[in-house]
Amino acid sequence: AGTHYPGWQAEIDGEPTEIYKTNVALRGIVVPPGSHTVTMNFRPITFYVGVGVSLGTAVILLLWLGLIGINRLRKRPR
Repeated sequence: AGTHYPGWQAEIDGEPTEIYKTNVALRGIVVPPGSHTVTMNFRPITFYVGVGVSLGTAVILLLWLGLIGINRLRKRPR
């Protein structure tokens, strides 16, 4: 068990399952009797938002630098 925090996803035998807050700050799931495979993945939405903002900024920067380069080439004396 680890700290309960938004972004955690749990699966039992490949099927999504609910994660509950236990003992005030930990995460837990209800596992039926028998042998099962349990996986927990941390996929916070803030990470994907950050990647999107970073990629968008990089594209804008490259376009801006390209426009500056084109303008400098046009203004060069021949």
